[in-house]
Amino acid sequence: MKTLSICIPTYNRVNQLEELVKSLLTVKSDDFEVVVTDNCSTDKTLDMLNSISDERLVIHTNQHPEPALYNMIVSLFNASGKYALYCNDRDIIYEEHLLSFIEFLKDHQYSYLHIPKYHGKPTFKLNEYEKGFDSLIHHPFCEHPTGMVFNAEIMKKNLHKEDYKKYIEYIHTFCFLNQDLVIYEKSATYDICLWDPRPSIFKVQSSSGTIHKGQLFFDSDTTIRSMVAEIEHLIGNSFFPLSSEQQKKLIFTIFIYFKKRLMLAKEYYANTRECAHYNIKPRHISFFKMKDIYNQYLNECDNVLKSTSFYEELRDDWTAVRNSLSKSLFRDYILCNKNIIAKKIKQKFILNYRF
Repeated sequence: MKTLSICIPTYNRVNQLEELVKSLLTVKSDDFEVVVTDNCSTDKTLDMLNSISDERLVIHTNQHPEPALYNMIVSLFNASGKYALYCNDRDIIYEEHLLSFIEFLKDHQYSYLHIPKYHGKPTFKLNEYEKGFDSLIHHPFCEHPTGMVFNAEIMKKNLHKEDYKKYIEYIHTFCFLNQDLVIYEKSATYDICLWDPRPSIFKVQSSSGTIHKGQLFFDSDTTIRSMVAEIEHLIGNSFFPLSSEQQKKLIFTIFIYFKKRLMLAKEYYANTRECAHYNIKPRHISFFKMKDIYNQYLNECDNVLKSTSFYEELRDDWTAVRNSLSKSLFRDYILCNKNIIAKKIKQKFILNYRF
């Protein structure tokens, strides 16, 4: 068994995919494979892949088009290595770090590992978390999928890809998968600077295939629905061996986490490159609209808390937390505006600025 499968789902991005695949295959090692799962592309994707003569390249083709988010799950289950590293076809992996990462994996046993995106010189800092609650509380509930590393051996033995079809409307489908994995073995984050998005100008030149039913990962309605889905997935579910105290802490952690994501709607709808990538028109979200969004979110938190068995125990504590979250709106709005202005300046004067 190879140590690592690099799993790349793809659809109609032949040029970017060719660059990514060929760069990976320059690495001198037989201990990894590149697994491409084509979602019925209509361009020259399969012709390009079939022209590459390298046994480390494994090509899977879907019999019919799958929702893009489910194709991401399918690509992970197509891995035959011990670990499955997910990579978007529009992202890049630094091949000079790949060999050392494979050697690292040989010496460690995790259910799940997250590799942060490139930020300069790697620190090689390793943070390990115990299986179960410790892992759940330390990994984000929403994550850019590239850099997520799943233990495919544990995954294929205990989990089933079909079970994740029900989560494709929540955008971060793969995060439900990694949450299910971490009950079996400890997890970690490892700063090795292995991957990076392409320059943000690329978003203007290519459309995303990840929209499902018109939803966007940064839309406030999606954020609210994702919060509810996480509560329903993790709280009161016998699959997760969590104590009552752990579940109560997890509820507040989820509430606070997704509240912090609400401003993404304002920030990304103001970003012309992000909007071009998703074929939508940029728009301004006013302070009063954001106030409505915050109120909608907090009301939904009220409702979802009432649906749990902890409502009476947590009602007073939640009231205090709720008031604090509501009061943060003005500060959050000002900080978001500063961030929007800073990004506009960088995009104007730095051609290869990365998000």
